[in-house]
Amino acid sequence: MSNSYTHTAKVVEKQGNNFIKVEIVPMNACASCSIASSCCGGEELSNKKYFVLYNSVNAEVGDEVVISISAKSLFKSVMVVYVIPILLLLVVAGISTAVFDKDIYTAVISLVFLVLYFVIIKILIGRGRSLDVTVVSKSEKQLSGRLG
Repeated sequence: MSNSYTHTAKVVEKQGNNFIKVEIVPMNACASCSIASSCCGGEELSNKKYFVLYNSVNAEVGDEVVISISAKSLFKSVMVVYVIPILLLLVVAGISTAVFDKDIYTAVISLVFLVLYFVIIKILIGRGRSLDVTVVSKSEKQLSGRLG
């Protein structure tokens, strides 16, 4: 298994001297990928994915850059978004079923815990706890276009 995954992104905005906002550029393989909607998105998807990253390569607006995410960080994000919520839902549903007689209480309590979980995750991401995505280099296509 690879230690990191790379993808091409386009710089859409400079934020100060040190940060850039990048838009994920769908690759040809993205359109046929089965998980495209939960990843960077295929060409048919209208929602665009953006990251604000440290500009370690002095990229300008319009440049294409190669970004990288570590396999460890990607695994953590899958756990946080998919696995932990399902486990939380099962545990809360099990406990509330044992405590309450009506299924509606179990459903409401489980839903409330799930919503609270994602609110907490959103707050933590807002405080800077997010994926370890970094700018690796300017795109080879971008560099060859400037040299030619």
